[in-house]
Amino acid sequence: MTDILQRIHEMTSRVKEGKGKKVAAPDPLMHKKIKEHIEKRPQAPSLLQEKAEEAKALMIDIAPKVAAIPVITSPEQYATMDKFLGVIGEARKTWKEKVEEILKPMRAAKKAVHDLDNSIDGPREKLELVIKARMADWQRKLLAERDEEERIKREEQEKIEAQAREVEQKAQAARSPHMQTRLLAQLAELKDLAQAVQQVEPETKLQRGSSSHTKTPMKWKLVNMKLLVQAVALGDIPLEVLTTNDPAINKYFKNDQDEVRDWPGIEVYKDVVIAKGQQWQGEE
Repeated sequence: MTDILQRIHEMTSRVKEGKGKKVAAPDPLMHKKIKEHIEKRPQAPSLLQEKAEEAKALMIDIAPKVAAIPVITSPEQYATMDKFLGVIGEARKTWKEKVEEILKPMRAAKKAVHDLDNSIDGPREKLELVIKARMADWQRKLLAERDEEERIKREEQEKIEAQAREVEQKAQAARSPHMQTRLLAQLAELKDLAQAVQQVEPETKLQRGSSSHTKTPMKWKLVNMKLLVQAVALGDIPLEVLTTNDPAINKYFKNDQDEVRDWPGIEVYKDVVIAKGQQWQGEE
């Protein structure tokens, strides 16, 4: 509203093109009347409000009647609930049609923005993924080299520690003080050597970047499903680490229900589902 008044003020006070005189200044009383007219003008309802009002006008409140029958105890009550279901179905259908009138242009606008984003940022995102993948491969190569250095270091340290234990046993069993002194000196050297090896840092390190950083989180992967299942069956691993592959079971169930019925741990049963419409698929 303020913008409209400002534009009116500018239009009535600016200099006309091609002429050197100004239009007369706006009348304050007229300015006040225009402002009052704009403030009192009824606002047009939004499309959302309009559709909501239309839906409310068609809606029948049957919630209290449904609440009055918390449990069906007679055929008559079942028939009543069936009628309520039809009323609700029609009301929902009408509302969904009205909502669709609102959502349709919104979906079109969203799709246009999504397509624009894909056309501009999509190639950049793919290129970013390509670069990250190549950088990750390089870092994995360095990580493997560093792990190999760590493995060699551990083996060398274990070898020295084994020698130290052997020398220590010999020192304890030495019969002469001279021999024991010499073995204890050798033992001290081996312990110092083991400590020195432990402090050696791997030469290979992950490369640092100026626009990125590398993380090395610990992860797991399944390498043998049978061994995992066997461990669960033996109780060595909690049962909750496994879950059913429902799409696979549904595929077998669709092809041969009797086969699935014979599977250990599986129960085949008849369920009840209430669907809209009059097509009867149950048993009399």
